[in-house]
Amino acid sequence: MKIIEVTSDEQEEDARRKQNPLNGGKVDNRAWDVMDDFDDELSYVSSHLKKQQPGMNPSSYHKMAIDAVVDSVSPTVVPINKLISTEPGYNADHVKTIDLNANNLPIVYQDNGMNVISDGNHRVIAAYLAGKTQVKVNLITVNDVAAVADRLATQ
Repeated sequence: MKIIEVTSDEQEEDARRKQNPLNGGKVDNRAWDVMDDFDDELSYVSSHLKKQQPGMNPSSYHKMAIDAVVDSVSPTVVPINKLISTEPGYNADHVKTIDLNANNLPIVYQDNGMNVISDGNHRVIAAYLAGKTQVKVNLITVNDVAAVADRLATQ
């Protein structure tokens, strides 16, 4: 059994969080399955990057893998109501500071008919709260990840 120690700062942060309007504060467990599937696929990309650039921090390979896949796709506009958030709450103070015109797009994993926000939950919430009905994202499929892994394997 994994035991997680929660600090008083984390407890205060949890108390300040507001209910996520995208999911009513409830996370669909199938979203975690999608996230796990993508992490498994991204591990193939990471393993090729490790062979090409040995000696780095393991978390750096994961970020490089995600960046490589993001660089291989074109931004896509998606209706916000078709996105699934993996966070039950959000930090309202943080959302207020988000620049909706910034180029840092959310990353969304698409699998089994689900569009799961992997990175950028707060950016999508900020767009929703600003009255937007759609948002530009980096929409990634398992096939996109596999294509990058195949390309790296032949380099």
